Amino acid sequence: MLINTPRLKEFSLGRVFTLTLLAIFFVLFLGLPLLHVVEGAFVVDGMPSFDNLSSLISSPEQLHILLTSLNIALSATLLATVLAFPIIVLLSRYQVFGRSIVSALVIIPLLLPPFVGALGLRRAFGRFGIINSLLYGADSVPLDWFASKGFGVALIQALHLYPLIFLSISTSIRSLDVRLIEAARMSGASKWMIFTHILIPLLMPAYFSGAILVFVASFTDLGTPLLFEYREVLPVQIYNALSDATDNPTGYSMVALMAILNVGLFMLARSVLLTKNIVGDPRGGKRLPLLPATGLKVAVLVLASVLVIVMSLLPHWAVILESFSYRWIMSALPQHFTFAHYEEVLFHPMTGRSLWNSLWLSSASTFLDILVGFSIAYLIYRTRLPGRSFLDSLTLLPLAIPGIVFAFGYIGAFAGTMLDPRRNPFPLLIAAYAVRRLPYMVRAAANGLQQASPALDEAARSVGAGLWRRLLKITFPLTAPQIVSGALLCFAFAILEVSDSLLLALEERYYPVTKALFALAGRPGGASLASALGIISILLVVTCMYLAARFSGKPLGDLFRS
Repeated sequence: MLINTPRLKEFSLGRVFTLTLLAIFFVLFLGLPLLHVVEGAFVVDGMPSFDNLSSLISSPEQLHILLTSLNIALSATLLATVLAFPIIVLLSRYQVFGRSIVSALVIIPLLLPPFVGALGLRRAFGRFGIINSLLYGADSVPLDWFASKGFGVALIQALHLYPLIFLSISTSIRSLDVRLIEAARMSGASKWMIFTHILIPLLMPAYFSGAILVFVASFTDLGTPLLFEYREVLPVQIYNALSDATDNPTGYSMVALMAILNVGLFMLARSVLLTKNIVGDPRGGKRLPLLPATGLKVAVLVLASVLVIVMSLLPHWAVILESFSYRWIMSALPQHFTFAHYEEVLFHPMTGRSLWNSLWLSSASTFLDILVGFSIAYLIYRTRLPGRSFLDSLTLLPLAIPGIVFAFGYIGAFAGTMLDPRRNPFPLLIAAYAVRRLPYMVRAAANGLQQASPALDEAARSVGAGLWRRLLKITFPLTAPQIVSGALLCFAFAILEVSDSLLLALEERYYPVTKALFALAGRPGGASLASALGIISILLVVTCMYLAARFSGKPLGDLFRS
């Protein structure tokens, strides 16, 4: 909700200057790459045309790739639903010991990029991995768990993304007014009727929005199929099209198709969430009571939930073991352990440089997010600037556009210029990280401005305090916790950004962490070093997330919900 405050007429020149800089930022790093993608996909010989897109869809090979991508995304969404269901029922319906611990364990998979988890999953379920060693020993013929690579990709994505469905539905359940259920019981409705006619319709929008997030994340995931060497998906085909990105319209058509599908799903999810429903009572009704955790049903739910959590954390444990392994051949555990891989991370020419690159790139992009994000939030929530709603909607666009679309657009739009990523990708990596995480900073700054009373700013202005003095003395101190929390989130997500890093960093000296992880995973004997680098990166991310939760005063799960 936008706050109506008096116009800041005495600072109209400052507002014009700020809007000019924001316009340059959005045109260069948001509009230009998207327009370049549109031009490459829908302009033929200088005229608008759908020939490239129709040729893509009519090609049997490309149609197969598209359908395979949709099938994997749908499979990952269904698997994530099955994984999330027992935990949702258990935590929302029963008074379980250690509820906060269970909730934290559910969130952990979101902190690990799926393609890093693929390293652990390959070690856990490989032909000579942990599971086969426990089941068959070293002398038996092992089972090929991933005879279908598509299933392996969908499974690791589901294990990584199922918390999104859990968070979406659990948030809706927390606001459920129990009086609706009591009224149905008083009318003689059975438990089955209450479940099918009340609970499901009320919770379906929350499930639908969470499922769309899982579907989109799976559909646009590039790292996991690459690590599984599964080429028959759209993101990998886009990655392979980089070699002739400036000449071949097929790559632009694939990128445009992905963008259209994602924007459509994003708008659908928002329309569902914004649809008025009666899940909660704005006056504060009774909430769904928690039942004692006893009986066979609870035991089954506990067993299923433990199994899901163990499965989702198994890749993490496998990556940790891999990072400490000195010799690990055809056994459930490494034969010898060592810290040498962590020492090597700091001195290896690729990993040491990539860690420094990621720290520098993430810090620079976070600083840019603070400047741009706070400026946008201030214009929206502290002025009556015309077009504030448009500016607010513009900041949400990066949530709807996958990173792979921006990266492909950057390569084509800035080819041959001083920002050409083939020369030095750092400027575009900073811009890409900043654009992708800008919505988080805008929301964080907006929360801070909404909590800080505008009356204080107006009082200072009435006694002659200038804009910069009011910002430094009043606005920044009052909004500092939210800004720091948003900055930590931007930094953490930038550290493990996958698509932009894989596409834009072409030379080893420019590799950020995620590109170095991918490169090491494909080298003989590189898995242990990649795992050590991944664990160090995850520790950085977890630390940032913990600090962000402390500064915001919210539980970690609420950060992901927002």
